[in-house]
Amino acid sequence: MNVTSTRQTTTLHQRRPRGLTRRGYTLLEMVISTGAATVLLGGLMSTIVVANRAWSPDLKPAIKTEASGLTRQLSIDLRSALRFTERTAKAATFTVPDRDSDGRPEVLRYAWSGTSGEPLTVSVNGGTAQVVITDVQTFNMDYLLRSVTAPVIPVSGQSQTVVYISEADAGNGGEVNRNELSSEDQQRIVAIESWDFAVSVVSGYASDTDWAAAIDKAAAIYVPGSVEDDEISQRLYYANVGVVFETSSLRDDSGFGNTIDLSSTTDIDLENTHHYITSTLSAGQVKIVKSSQPLMFLKPGFGPDLQVLARGDSKPYMASLAVIESHGRTLAIDAVPGRRVLLPWGASSTPFDLLTDAARTIMERSISWAAGLDSVTSPQRILFLVDKEFDLKEEDFDRKLMFESAGFEVRPLNQETESNRLSNEIAESEAIYLSSNTNPDILLSSIYNVQQGVMCDSKEWNIALGFSSDSASFKVSKLAIVDSEHEIVSGFKEKSLTIVTDTQETITPSGTAASGLTTVLGISGSSKGAYIPVVATLERGVTRVDETVSPGRRTLAPTFKARREHFTANGYRLMQQAMVWTASAPPAPETSFSSSSFSQFLQGLNR
Repeated sequence: MNVTSTRQTTTLHQRRPRGLTRRGYTLLEMVISTGAATVLLGGLMSTIVVANRAWSPDLKPAIKTEASGLTRQLSIDLRSALRFTERTAKAATFTVPDRDSDGRPEVLRYAWSGTSGEPLTVSVNGGTAQVVITDVQTFNMDYLLRSVTAPVIPVSGQSQTVVYISEADAGNGGEVNRNELSSEDQQRIVAIESWDFAVSVVSGYASDTDWAAAIDKAAAIYVPGSVEDDEISQRLYYANVGVVFETSSLRDDSGFGNTIDLSSTTDIDLENTHHYITSTLSAGQVKIVKSSQPLMFLKPGFGPDLQVLARGDSKPYMASLAVIESHGRTLAIDAVPGRRVLLPWGASSTPFDLLTDAARTIMERSISWAAGLDSVTSPQRILFLVDKEFDLKEEDFDRKLMFESAGFEVRPLNQETESNRLSNEIAESEAIYLSSNTNPDILLSSIYNVQQGVMCDSKEWNIALGFSSDSASFKVSKLAIVDSEHEIVSGFKEKSLTIVTDTQETITPSGTAASGLTTVLGISGSSKGAYIPVVATLERGVTRVDETVSPGRRTLAPTFKARREHFTANGYRLMQQAMVWTASAPPAPETSFSSSSFSQFLQGLNR
């Protein structure tokens, strides 16, 4: 009997859900996890039944006992699974409810290297892998999946508590009498309550016990511009709930960055409208205060996981609205335990009456996002391999924002990252972007045969990834569409595209080209009708220049040193669509295994 494995499809830009850092689970999560556990256990139990039928009486008792224990432990862990982030034949990573009483779920990863004699291991929360069983000869996990549609349950801020921070001293459980607050603070509290949140005003100087009790009941924390004491920011940094900052003085101790530039203006440049906070607004210049006010702009020099939603007006390399997802890396390298939002106003206690409707929308949705009331799904992840993850070059910073603005999560990672961690990061990603500042001598062995899509733009990577045997460079501003049916140029009506405002150097394949290479856009060649490829692709399964088969999609992008200021609207969109194509790999061939697969694995243990 053969069992066929089918793969569950996902919507473009969407991937499997990741857990939100908050205490307890919503009814929606419980419904989804129960459905998922039922399906997984059904497949597991079928496998166990097959294994029992195929069980050999000649197996050694010790092997039987050890294999039985493994099966029982896997059953326990899978029964508790809330969601999966990795499912391959040799590894599985999934989230289970809190097991160490810290109020946060745990992430388990079972894995086998695929090499006969190597152990089966398990790691918890990304820690060191521990051996489960040694000397494994064969191991294969297959998955029988089906889609389960959960009922839609309305979610709002009702009954969710927002802790509003004050610098006032307080004794009664750390709570502050709101009548003693300034009119600006009171207006903000009234607005938050109008959005169906309950508000508790707490002193930043409350005792440790009172502080812990207040945070334990909070869905999110709001820090107004009137709070300036750095001692308070230390507490906020380690708060395990979301925090929304409307203050410039705490930006460093809160993990955002070291330097703030203040500029009197009214607008910010909204870059990313795919994020929940900005999804109801339009990209471009957005007026957030009715008259010129000192607004905050975070200067470059921030953590790699900081996501810029809006740049400064006329300050393209400064962040005016920024977020950090829970467990994201900050400038101090530490991971924040909860979501963080940095608002652009509040540098001088901006009068609440001067906030525009757009600003109030940003404020409301920032609190909701910090409290975890947004969609439970996460975007596709792009692993962005760079020279220095904590000091991005301008062109790398621009590409990070470029892909985030297309709806991706972009995770920068140093090219010299330890190999096991790099492998895990690759497994967690749908595609990889290779900065032109990275070195194939360091990364090629880890990247060459990955099934994820890979996108690059440098001459070294053009050769290393198998597009061609050599590289050339040209200065261009306009490219001709050669393959009008390709998804990368979908929606473009023109026969040629001006992708940069002035001529920029770009890389082209030369010498011997891969037989599977497709030219999507190019520049006219020496003979009529011939084009030199500039945007080129290798589809999964085609032949590379070294005659090997490409295991995943590969894309050569243009203008390898161009920055945001150089790209036209068409060029920006072209780059985004190239990444969408690269990350949207076609379905892998269906696989099957015989009914004796699991029993063969058991018989191979400790052989």
